[in-house]
Amino acid sequence: MKPAIFALNLNNYCVITPFAFSLAMGKYDMTRDEIQSEVLRVFKEQFEITNPDLDENLREAYEFDSIDAIELLREIEVLLGTQLTRDEKKMAMDIRTINQILDYIESLAAVRSNKS
Repeated sequence: MKPAIFALNLNNYCVITPFAFSLAMGKYDMTRDEIQSEVLRVFKEQFEITNPDLDENLREAYEFDSIDAIELLREIEVLLGTQLTRDEKKMAMDIRTINQILDYIESLAAVRSNKS
């Protein structure tokens, strides 16, 4: 898939995949497999973690720390095309596995889909 260019403002540009662009445009009907593919891409490109086990504790298996968690939340915001609320960020504090991340993104997308 070719990435789409999404202009954040006049001075900054962010390269995102067509999947992320469709989420940013309010189309939240992506499958779990599509979300998983995008999350695994983020882990590979941003955290240099390839082929992670979806149920492993990220902190124990990959030394995923609080700074990584903040970066991941930012990537989720880019993926969804919106900022996360304080409550949504608090919900993420108990996430330990990639499967939990997928559940989290699905729930965020569902809420946004209901609002549009």
